[in-house]
Amino acid sequence: MIVKNQIALLLIVTTLFSCRYSFDKKDLSILDTYNIGDTIIFQSDNGFYDSIVIIDKQLKYNGISEGYSGNPQTCDITYKTIPPSKPELVGFGGSQDDVYSNEKYLLSAVRWEKDKQATVDIKYGGFSGKIPNEEKLIDDSRFGKHYDMIHFCIDCIGVDSTEVIRIKWKPGIGIVWYQRKDSSNYKLVRRY
Repeated sequence: MIVKNQIALLLIVTTLFSCRYSFDKKDLSILDTYNIGDTIIFQSDNGFYDSIVIIDKQLKYNGISEGYSGNPQTCDITYKTIPPSKPELVGFGGSQDDVYSNEKYLLSAVRWEKDKQATVDIKYGGFSGKIPNEEKLIDDSRFGKHYDMIHFCIDCIGVDSTEVIRIKWKPGIGIVWYQRKDSSNYKLVRRY
């Protein structure tokens, strides 16, 4: 009986570690775009500024206990606006009240399969989308090689006029330009 239990435990442990999917160099090149302490400043066509600072970056393996099958590697990059913006609802607390925070996710990535690129979600100013594969790179004279991503639901009810609906992402640099629903355009002017 003890031998059967030990064999079963050994099989479970072996299975969990064999499903450990790590980020590859391409994945890390996207995730290494931003690091803790980076300050990013954008300026609109009208001279308004929008600035953020990266406050957290966590790379870890998430096993079954976190609701994942296998053991994929994940990364979350979090930012705060400068000056701090109005806190947003991030969770329902029930009898303990709702939870609000100024911290927001910028990038969230998961490596689900060994032979496929990680899924990298970008969230900024109400924008929510995925950074596409390299085949989707655009090359033009204004931005060079970049991805042009459009919000999946521009005309949905509840999309505020200040929310970001389009982002241009340049590999190695990150967000270089974005457009809000009110048609204001912001470009990257400084990063340090």
